[in-house]
Amino acid sequence: MFSEESSQYFAATVCESGCIEVRLDAPDGKCAAAIEFDCDAPTGVYTALPEGISGAHDVYFVFSESDIGFYDWQFL
Repeated sequence: MFSEESSQYFAATVCESGCIEVRLDAPDGKCAAAIEFDCDAPTGVYTALPEGISGAHDVYFVFSESDIGFYDWQFL
């Protein structure tokens, strides 16, 4: 559950190249964020959320490639 104060950013540590979409409530639900990257070593990346997120949601990560390294993530 997200706090009453909405999250404004999505951050992750990733490796390789591709895109990760953050979707709410279903794998084909509303896209809350999308982050593209191309890096050879684990790298921290972040993006602003177009709309803040608050309340209870199931969160789904949709990957453009099968070999993406996805180490950690957080909403800020």
